[in-house]
Amino acid sequence: MSTGLILKLESRERPAAQVSFAREYEETLHDVRSILTDLCEKLAEAPRIRFVISFLGESWQTDVGTDLPVVLEQLPDLKVGGTKPFVLDLYEQGLERSLHFVPLGEVIEVYCQSRRREWNPPAGVARLSRGQVRSTLLELLEQFAEMAGAIGPTLVQHPWFVDWHGRATRAISEP
Repeated sequence: MSTGLILKLESRERPAAQVSFAREYEETLHDVRSILTDLCEKLAEAPRIRFVISFLGESWQTDVGTDLPVVLEQLPDLKVGGTKPFVLDLYEQGLERSLHFVPLGEVIEVYCQSRRREWNPPAGVARLSRGQVRSTLLELLEQFAEMAGAIGPTLVQHPWFVDWHGRATRAISEP
């Protein structure tokens, strides 16, 4: 099996606690994406935290403040244990590509598709076990939750965040 897909947060130091970092959210104007974006923007202020995406050996330029929340908001929709293909859409300007996951028994094939004419994705398919896909996504989820808890402890207790985290964990973990 190839290790052709990397999605992770790298940190050389734990983010400093910012107890004062809290915000009110209105249900008519916001949803969990607002919380995820606020937390990611705060994490982006720490110069030693990076969001890493690599596919078939090609590392992509990513940003903690814009690209990470795009991935995070989609985690509850990634049914790793299912039989239907699923997509991680990296729609933000600059990346503008998608990773397509095609389950084939206990193997998931991953390929990339670009929306930009001036960039071609790496040719080929990453063949990963379901376990590899699960562990990659769960590790990203837990890395984020831990860092988010350090900078916004009240935000990770917000009902929207708690619900999002539970749905993401179930979507990735369930057979």
